[in-house]
This record gives sequence, structure tokens and C-alpha cells, in this order.
Amino acid sequence: MIVPLYALLNQCMKDTDKLKERIFQTFLIVNAIYIVFSVFILTYCSQIVATMTPNQIREVTGYLRLETIGFIIGNIVSIRLYMASC
Repeated sequence: MIVPLYALLNQCMKDTDKLKERIFQTFLIVNAIYIVFSVFILTYCSQIVATMTPNQIREVTGYLRLETIGFIIGNIVSIRLYMASC
């Protein structure tokens, strides 16, 4: 996955505007995939945890939801900081 990314970014190394655009597009695609995965985890968290540890469903589910929401907020902040720096 990293090699194709380097190949895409290497094609536009000389043109900094195009490079910034490619980095931003890659960032958005990766974050979109992560958000879809996070929504899946938030939706099916209790079923996933129930198969792994049936005794501590509430605690583990609460932790996973908190971590997922925290990562989504962190990604939103990263996008905003990147957009503000451009």
C-alpha cells in the first residue's frame, strides 16, 4: 500500500501545488475509509466484544466507542489544521 502511494506522490514531486493536492486527496481517501471502518466498529461493537469476552461487554464497548470517537475527532482536527496551513 505504501509503494503505490510513493509512486503517485513521486510523479508530481517537482510541482509543489500538485503535490499538495495529491497529499490532500490521499489524506481524504484514507480518512474516509477510516470513518467507514469506525462507523462499522461503533455499530457492531457490542456483538464483536460479546464473542471475545462475554463478562465485560459494557466496559470494553464503552472504551472502544470512546477511542473511536477520539480518533475521528483527531482526524477532523488534522484535516482542519492542514486546510488552515494551505
